Amino acid sequence: HQLGYAVMHRGRHRHGAEDITGGERMNLVVWSYSYNYRHSKESVKVHSKEASKPDERCVSYTHDRDFGRYKAWPPGKKERFMGRGWCPPRGKEYDGFIPDVPDDQLPHRSKGGGQQQQ
Repeated sequence: HQLGYAVMHRGRHRHGAEDITGGERMNLVVWSYSYNYRHSKESVKVHSKEASKPDERCVSYTHDRDFGRYKAWPPGKKERFMGRGWCPPRGKEYDGFIPDVPDDQLPHRSKGGGQQQQ
């Protein structure tokens, strides 16, 4: 995560990008796709339990259930994203994981896709 450098990964671990406050960002995303592999038993997405806490550089407020444990919420993002993350999947959390919002306090979604408070 340094200007002028590239980050390459397989995509099956936490990763995110911070908002930029000036200038511009250019991303090159390369996806590798194999029809035969995607239709095989081996391609089933199986998340493993996280072995340890994430690198705080890699948490994302849009995806991570524990973002607020590692970084301050950017202005205006906490209200929109807190409690909506999916990563790590339930049951796959590292030892000692504490979500920003406990499951019993999460807003639940109505069938129409909107959120309702409990």
